[in-house]
Amino acid sequence: MARIGLTPLRKGALRLVLAALLAVPAGEVMARECYRPGEIVDAPMRNLRGTDRAALHLSVDFDGVMIPVRPLSVTANRLRVRLPSRGVPGDALFWLRHVPADGGRDVLLASGRTCAAPPTAPAGQAALSRRSRRPLERATASDVAAPSGAPEYLLAGRAGAMGQAEALLTETGAEVLRRTDLGGLGLRMLAVDLRGTMTLNQLRAALARRGVAAKADRHTVYRAAQGGAALNWAPGLVGLMPGQSCRLRRQVRIGLIDGPVDTGLPALAGVPVRATSVLGSADHQGSPDHATGIAALIASPGGDGALPAGIAPGAQIYSVVAFARSGGREVARLENIAQAMDWLIQARVELINLSLSGPPNDTLAEIVRLADAQGIVMLAAAGNGGQPGVAYPASDSRVIGITAVDAARRLYRRANTGADVDFAAPGVDVPVPTRRGAAHRSGTSYATGIATAVVAQMMARGVQGRAAIVAGLRDAAEDLGPPGRDDQFGWGLLRLPDGC
Repeated sequence: MARIGLTPLRKGALRLVLAALLAVPAGEVMARECYRPGEIVDAPMRNLRGTDRAALHLSVDFDGVMIPVRPLSVTANRLRVRLPSRGVPGDALFWLRHVPADGGRDVLLASGRTCAAPPTAPAGQAALSRRSRRPLERATASDVAAPSGAPEYLLAGRAGAMGQAEALLTETGAEVLRRTDLGGLGLRMLAVDLRGTMTLNQLRAALARRGVAAKADRHTVYRAAQGGAALNWAPGLVGLMPGQSCRLRRQVRIGLIDGPVDTGLPALAGVPVRATSVLGSADHQGSPDHATGIAALIASPGGDGALPAGIAPGAQIYSVVAFARSGGREVARLENIAQAMDWLIQARVELINLSLSGPPNDTLAEIVRLADAQGIVMLAAAGNGGQPGVAYPASDSRVIGITAVDAARRLYRRANTGADVDFAAPGVDVPVPTRRGAAHRSGTSYATGIATAVVAQMMARGVQGRAAIVAGLRDAAEDLGPPGRDDQFGWGLLRLPDGC
């Protein structure tokens, strides 16, 4: 009798069928069409309940070839692993298994398929890639990781320039992962995996040689600039009488790039909030506490007894959810920040609160430049690293950088300092609403929320444009520290010009 051979694909399918017939848990068949090397796989923990994390021994099975992997994160319901970056066959079934160290039966957790291998590059292109390829630079905690395990990069420019950039990237063997059009900013963004073909500086030089007008930088993640009972002292420090509510003379449209705002809390009753999310379907949005606190400091009407009114009640809040939970942190990817800025511009906001901080980034700087050119005033937090250098985007000359002080006008102990600090605002033990009741929070992000409200009051009184607003703030500020501008307090403590 002739022996019938089985292809790896048929073997994989047969194995799944046999698992079902034998009532062996077959794991979760992943909904995605395919996975690339280095991509993250989510798997359920239902077949491993009660298993200690230290006892997990995970492997990816490519038709009998077992490649050990380590969990990236484990919860009661799910675990995450990253597929190997090398040695992964294209267009093949794989199984994620727990292989007990004591020799017990394997537990199948999930199955999926790898993406087809890209077609072989032309000889000249392959030679170019081999010449330019170098050891991969690994992504850090401040980067979005590309499928290769290297940092992802974002390029931004006009559509025509991005077409030229994409042609260059294809020639060098880099991979374009995503294309995003930002109509409000007039930009197209490319998310790119350089895959070791060149460094960032080499990419910038290659773009310049070809005359491609594009900004390129790492795909950075940014954190909310918040820290860890006090009296309701903050309104008085900026020039309001105790218990006074200073409603805006006209409605001001304020953008907030943060986590979700909990509009069901009494502190935000009646506040007009228009919200959207720029997160992907696989992202888990961050906690509502930070964004809700910022929104309340700006626009709360007060009246619930536990908390004072915000500094600018009557404002309309445009909330963009850009922060997601990732590895126990809450971060905003640069790509999502760009999409949030684009949405806010199209919504015609006048003022944007950026209570986030991170490293300088050329791509984000271009987005900030375009927003500033459209007359949008931006305020950002100096950051809470306790470092002699202001975080980005507060360090951008087109953004008003805000630090935090306490009730005694002392600098917040964790605030960054430097030449890019413009003003100080209350930001230590300020009262904010949460689902668990009133809480007190500290950080330069909360100071930025109060500063945003002060600027909204100025806009409602007819002051327009960043230059005029900065001039008005300087005239009204209470000088702190050495006379004149200094690296700790900037021009001093913000106060409402002419009071309420």
